Amino acid sequence: MQQRFLEELAKLGVIEIAAINAGIERTYHYRWMADPEYVERYNAAQRESDARLEAEIRRRGVDGVRKGIWFNGKKVGEEIVYSDNLLMFQAKKRMPEYRDVSSTNIAMTANVQSNVKLDMTRVPQNDLEHLISTLELAGSVEAPGAIIASGVPGEDEAPEK
Repeated sequence: MQQRFLEELAKLGVIEIAAINAGIERTYHYRWMADPEYVERYNAAQRESDARLEAEIRRRGVDGVRKGIWFNGKKVGEEIVYSDNLLMFQAKKRMPEYRDVSSTNIAMTANVQSNVKLDMTRVPQNDLEHLISTLELAGSVEAPGAIIASGVPGEDEAPEK
């Protein structure tokens, strides 16, 4: 059963179709992946499938494919059609100078909420005011009274200004 599946996979490279052609449920493959020997054979089948695909890309790009020329419903000749796109992708894979150069900038915004209790009783008032203004600028504090600003133990609110 495994051998038939892996042979189909080597030809097609698609687990779902290989399972259908082998007459099994694709879930068997995922169960078999627990066996290291199977994993090695599976990887070999995938490499074989990749090599077949690469050979087909090269054939269509270099040798071309014969296509019929039709006129009024009748075949009147043939032409060889080459795939420039397939050759382009092959070149990009093998030759870095043909690869597209791109840069990606990702901007991330995080809304993090945390319940942190700080003992501010020993923080000098100047430092405490600087910390509060820094947090306000960063948008971490919803309102100026949201932090214990007095530095006096037991007080829950900032002093009135």
